[in-house]
Amino acid sequence: PSTVLNHWEILVDEAGPWHYLAPLQEPESTWKTASWVRDDWASGPGGIGYGDDDDATEIEPTLSLYMRTEFEVVNAQKILPASLFVDYDDAFIAYLNDEEIARAGIGSPGDSTAFDKAADGSHEARLFSGSVPDRIEIDAALLLQGENHLAVQIHNTSTTSSDLSSRVFLAVGV
Repeated sequence: PSTVLNHWEILVDEAGPWHYLAPLQEPESTWKTASWVRDDWASGPGGIGYGDDDDATEIEPTLSLYMRTEFEVVNAQKILPASLFVDYDDAFIAYLNDEEIARAGIGSPGDSTAFDKAADGSHEARLFSGSVPDRIEIDAALLLQGENHLAVQIHNTSTTSSDLSSRVFLAVGV
């Protein structure tokens, strides 16, 4: 028997809640894992950025922003496709359960990317202008039954950049 896609569900909505940090030094290496301890990170709704009419949480200018959220998967066996949607300015790296699943505008897949590395180039967020964010198909097998962790690094071209945006969604077909 063939499997039929019935509907799409949003597992991670940009509104969050998100834990976030604009680091002054490299964050603990566990920041994207299940063992991460919520210590001195702030929390708030997404998008997170400089407050240019598409950010629910406003931050001070920074070269990078680290953010993460947890979500539950009730029945991982029923998930067919999975898509990550990222609206960003200027670069991002995304991790699902500590595994890199996507990146754009910075380094090469699998590279360790330091908090103080600038984006390779400029990229403007799109949702605020009525356009669509980047869509990345991800391996649904990476989703675990129960608690999951989505972590995202956003990188700017410089600390003097006029904007930074981070709006992230995770949707699955059931």
